[in-house]
Amino acid sequence: MPVRKLTISVSEYDDDIKTIVAPALQGGLDVTFKKYSNLPDLSDYSGGDKYPLTLVGHANGVSMKIGIGLGDRVDGETVADQLLAKGLDAKTFPFCLIAGCSGAASKADGLYIKIADKLGIPTVASSTPIKISRAGEKVTLTPQSSGTWRVYFPASEERFDLQISGRCDNIRSLLDKQEFQCHQGVA
Repeated sequence: MPVRKLTISVSEYDDDIKTIVAPALQGGLDVTFKKYSNLPDLSDYSGGDKYPLTLVGHANGVSMKIGIGLGDRVDGETVADQLLAKGLDAKTFPFCLIAGCSGAASKADGLYIKIADKLGIPTVASSTPIKISRAGEKVTLTPQSSGTWRVYFPASEERFDLQISGRCDNIRSLLDKQEFQCHQGVA
């Protein structure tokens, strides 16, 4: 199976995604940037254990926004179920990155844990809202208000800050080579 990066826009009708994220990915090699509701069959996508599955969108700790209405939100299990229903083999990706706000607002429960448990792969998310910016082909994601990037490992049910040496070294190494750059939080 060929290695093909997969970046999915979960939130639709979003100006930051249109003006910052999409242009940075348009020139990327083997990058798919599809809106959540228009996803193709995903059985041909494989991260080759070096490219994360990246979900871009607004999150609030327990759900992701999928549309423009106030009630247009789905929980992490629903997001994962709909990806798996399209034939995605999540285990071919080394981890999932939630490129959005507050996906790991709770250390004990919430969006990133539900997605990780359903997909069966580690999931990385911010504990607070993020600032998103672009420089060339890189998209910078920076947690605000002293936030941090958290990683949940579903096989062992362990939770770590991404910056912790040891358990998260491989994830940090892979993230350093991606379009999405997870920076340290700011006060």
